[in-house]
Amino acid sequence: RNVPRKNYAAFFESLPPLFDAHPEVLVIIHCSPIDEGGILAEHLAHLPGAYDNGTGWRHGQVIFTRAHDTYVGLSDAQLNVLYNAADIYASTSMAEGFGLTLLEALACGVPVVTTGFGPSIETVGPGGLLVEPARMLGNVYAHKWADVDVPKFTDALASLVADPERRAALGTVGEAHARTFDWGAEAGKLMELMTDAVA
Repeated sequence: RNVPRKNYAAFFESLPPLFDAHPEVLVIIHCSPIDEGGILAEHLAHLPGAYDNGTGWRHGQVIFTRAHDTYVGLSDAQLNVLYNAADIYASTSMAEGFGLTLLEALACGVPVVTTGFGPSIETVGPGGLLVEPARMLGNVYAHKWADVDVPKFTDALASLVADPERRAALGTVGEAHARTFDWGAEAGKLMELMTDAVA
C-alpha cells in the first residue's frame, strides 16, 4: 500500500541517479497511486524527464500498474506473473510487521533490496541486499521507523542492475530461504506458545 511507512518519497528520491546510470531500467509500481501516503504523481512530477500529457504526470521509466485499489488487487496467479517479470523487488519501507511482499518476491526467485530494519532482516535473509537506515524516526504508533539511507539504497539497486549473475545467485538463495517459512509450522508454534501461556 501507499501508506506513510512505505516511504515512497525515499524511493522516488533514489531513482534519478539510477536512471542516469541505467536508462534501460523500468520501474513498475503496484499500489494505489493515491492513498494515505499521498499522491504518488506528485513525486513522479519531480523526476527529471517527467512530463504532463494532459491527463496526468508520466515518466518513460516509471509505470503504475493501476491494478490495485488499496484493498483489492491482482489474483494470486496475476501477482505471480508480476513478480516473475521482475529482476529486482525494491522497498524503502520504514517498518514491516513481517514483510509478506518481500517473501513473495523471494519465493519467485526475485532478489530484494530493502531497509535493513526489524522483521525485514529475517524475512529477506540471504536473498537480497539490506540497506542500513540513515536515521530512526518516531511515529504516531509510539515506536521507531527506520528512514533508509537513500544514496546507499540507490547504490544497492544499481549494483544489482549492473550484475545479472549476482541477481540470479541471490534469487536462487532467496527462493530456498523463502521455503523455510511454513504457515502450518508457524501456526503450530503460536498455538504451543498460547497453550503454554494458558497453562
